[in-house]
Amino acid sequence: MIQVNIIHARQQASQVLRTGKEKSETENATIHAGILNYLSWAYTTEDIYYPTHRNGAFDLYLYELSQSHLTGDRVEGVTLKEGDMLVIQAGTSEYPVVKRVGEGFTAFEFWFSESGFLTGTEKPDVMKFTASQFPRQIENDVLVRRLFGEEAPVVHINGLLITELLLPPSSTFVYNLKKGRKLGIFVIQGEGETEHNRYIAGDFIELFQLSKDQYPVNIISGAEGSSHLIVMDLDPDFKES
Repeated sequence: MIQVNIIHARQQASQVLRTGKEKSETENATIHAGILNYLSWAYTTEDIYYPTHRNGAFDLYLYELSQSHLTGDRVEGVTLKEGDMLVIQAGTSEYPVVKRVGEGFTAFEFWFSESGFLTGTEKPDVMKFTASQFPRQIENDVLVRRLFGEEAPVVHINGLLITELLLPPSSTFVYNLKKGRKLGIFVIQGEGETEHNRYIAGDFIELFQLSKDQYPVNIISGAEGSSHLIVMDLDPDFKES
């Protein structure tokens, strides 16, 4: 048995995200954001200035979906192409991280408190992974790319899995959700259905595994076009220190 909850795009946070060094410097940007237990996520587009991350409060991961150039106090001259990932662990308050991205920026971003990874460092750690470093395979015409866990470059201590799916029109992908797990699906592009619930771009789908056994979650893309999804599989009982 599984419980499904869809948070439609219009119900999610959509706000002015850009905050420049001058308080008057703001600019509208599209952002969809939410929280799944210890995991926070946001999908952003357009030209955005990210505020400073201080005090080692977050391990911040930025998954880049299109080409962009980042600058800032501690991140300088980093160019990311489609499918690349930039990993940043914030340092103490004396070493802030400021990121500034360019026009046409599109990213899926997720972050955690630091207890799920290594302990905080005095200076921020910055690491870049290229698209080719992430395991990928084709399953029934669906492109599956693992971003976290199971041979991916980055892992979390509770076995968090984050997977990117590209489904061609009128295709089905079966995700086997283990007992006691919680699944979050963010729809970047396209429309379709999962567990008899329709989804469109910008929707966020929560699925709770209520049965004792593994549950096959069917994700079906629409006939009109392909679907681009980010799937987050996590342990809802994980407690950060």
